Amino acid sequence: MREIYPSHYAAFHCIAGACPDSCCKEWEIVVDTASAERYRSVSGTLGERLRQAMITDADGDIIFQEYNSRCPFWNAQQLCDIHGELGEDALCETCRLFPPHHAGLRGFYRV
Repeated sequence: MREIYPSHYAAFHCIAGACPDSCCKEWEIVVDTASAERYRSVSGTLGERLRQAMITDADGDIIFQEYNSRCPFWNAQQLCDIHGELGEDALCETCRLFPPHHAGLRGFYRV
């Protein structure tokens, strides 16, 4: 399979809280099964927040219930509480893969 990237792709890097936009607003964050199981076992205040935020939508997907069109873990510094407290490896698949858009077309893979 051939991979095609936009010219700016290699130069992209997350600037976290300094970003004028956010990956954490105005879209549904689907929580994969493995992450949901992990989140259910997290202790403390973050664990309670994780369990309260996970709901099942009409499609049967586990999602984070948005708060004012935002992920409930996007904090005042515009950073992720899950990433900050549990590390990058604890992010669900949706958050780990964002922002790339993956699309397959006749043997090509576009990011």
